[in-house]
Amino acid sequence: MIKIRFIAIGLTLVSVAWFILPNVVMARNSRFWPGVKSWAYQLEKIDVDKIARSKADLVVIDYSSDGSDTAAFTRSEVNAMKRKPDGSRRYVVAYMSVGEAEDYRFYWRDGWKNRKPDWLDRENPDWEGNYKVRYWDVRWRRIIFSYLDKIVNAGFDGVYLDIIDAFEYYEDDRPSAAMEMIDFVRAIRKRAKQMKGNSDFAIIAQNGERLLEYPEYVKTIDAIAKEDLFFGMDRDASRNPAGEILEARNDLDIAVKNSLLVLVVEYGLDEKQREEIIDHAKSKGYIPLVAVRELDRL
Repeated sequence: MIKIRFIAIGLTLVSVAWFILPNVVMARNSRFWPGVKSWAYQLEKIDVDKIARSKADLVVIDYSSDGSDTAAFTRSEVNAMKRKPDGSRRYVVAYMSVGEAEDYRFYWRDGWKNRKPDWLDRENPDWEGNYKVRYWDVRWRRIIFSYLDKIVNAGFDGVYLDIIDAFEYYEDDRPSAAMEMIDFVRAIRKRAKQMKGNSDFAIIAQNGERLLEYPEYVKTIDAIAKEDLFFGMDRDASRNPAGEILEARNDLDIAVKNSLLVLVVEYGLDEKQREEIIDHAKSKGYIPLVAVRELDRL
């Protein structure tokens, strides 16, 4: 997981590179946004005009310019980002963490650090201010639904669900953890579709690709994003273990066979590694993004 967060003392500039494959092989008869060939990912210091001027077909951003509710993007700003310089359509999707609570979000209460509600779990040691949640709890789900409402009402084309792999944290002690995450995503989709009527609204899941082994999950999402497919599981540029790569690819094959968009993001690659990712994307129908691990420059 790569997770970008806003800090209380001010904003840390985070920008990401987006990478276009001119001859990429798309997922076969993709059932959602078949024209998407490139994507961008930026969660801080978002510049509406710069996104509007970019060539990316799909952009994943935060729903707010600084993480707060008061700085949430307006419908007119979202609409501006949906249009490319040539007048063609761009899809703009909002990031939302569903497996961890973030202490800089509108829903956070100051007293929770000292007296946590029982659905709020331990702090993530790798990400200060981010807390594991018992995502099956109805109280957390209500919070996420209110978050989703803001995203839908702002006019975003979909939602990008992070920390889907939270089920892996709980499954040793909770055999139902995987199915409860699937149920959660299904509930998010249902609520979004009810709000949007018959309009399209994409559900994109980041990581947790093992859930693709459940047919009901495949039917629930429209795309999956996978971080560190080939490199960087240990947060460096080293190649991932062959068994881990094969397992992830087998699951992503399920997505391709079922006409889901497959987005892949790798970090800190050298030229040879980039070429490998390009070749793999062409052969498998993935849409890659290449960025620096720090996500602090294009």
